[in-house]
Amino acid sequence: MTAPHTLNRLENTRENANKVAEILVCAFADDPVINAFVEPIRDPVARLHFRQNTWFQVLILAATLNKCEMYEVDGWKGVSVWMPPNTDVGNPWTMIPAGLHRVLWGLGIRGVARMLGPGRTVMDPFKKQAGVKGKGSKGYWYCFFVGVLPEHQGQGLSLPLMSPHTPSTTSFHPLSPSHTPQHPTWLEATTPRSRAVYEKLGYQLVGEGRIAVGSVDGKGMTEKGGEGVPMWGMVIPGREKDGK
Repeated sequence: MTAPHTLNRLENTRENANKVAEILVCAFADDPVINAFVEPIRDPVARLHFRQNTWFQVLILAATLNKCEMYEVDGWKGVSVWMPPNTDVGNPWTMIPAGLHRVLWGLGIRGVARMLGPGRTVMDPFKKQAGVKGKGSKGYWYCFFVGVLPEHQGQGLSLPLMSPHTPSTTSFHPLSPSHTPQHPTWLEATTPRSRAVYEKLGYQLVGEGRIAVGSVDGKGMTEKGGEGVPMWGMVIPGREKDGK
C-alpha cells in the first residue's frame, strides 16, 4: 500500500518564496505559456537567465506580499501557490517591492506589452462567463501555480497540492481551514496534460484563449504567423448558502 503524501503549509518568508520559485523553475522548464512570455528575449542565454533567476522569484515574492498560501509536498518534491479572494498578485503596490523593475528590464517593451496585455486579459471573458467576478483574483480562490519536479511527476503529488482549495479532493485530503466554499476556485491549464488532471479533480472547462498569436507556435517558440499558445480557463463553482 502506498504511504500517504505529506503536505505542509509554508510560512510566507522570502526564503520559502525563493525555494518555491526554484521548484517551479524546474517544473515549468518547457511550459508553452512561460515560453511565450519570455520569447521576446531574443538572446537565448539572457532568456534562460531571466527564466531561472527572475520570473518566478518576482512573481512568488509578490504573491507572498498579497498573503498567498504556499504548500510543499513530501519534502519539496512539488509546490503549490494559492491566492485568496480579494487579492491581486499583479497590483503595483506589491509588484514594485517584489522586483517589478527586474521583470521590466529583462522582458523589454515587447515582452512587457505581452505580459500586461493579452497575457493578463485573455481569460477575462471566460471568468465573466463562469461568474467569477473582478479582475486578478477578487472574489475567488486562484491556483496561481502548482508544479512537481520532473523526476517525481506521475506519483500522484498533484492531488495533495491541489487539495487546499479543491472541494472534490476531501475524501483524500482535507480542505484548508481558510477555504471559503461560497467562493469559486479558478485556474488556468497550460498544457493538455494539466488540463486532463484538473478535469479529473472536478474542474469544469470554461473556454480556451490564446496568447502571442502571430508571434509563436503552439509550444511558445518564435514563429511568424504562428498559432499562439493555448490556455484553458477552468473553475469549480462556489457553493450557494443553502449548500448546493
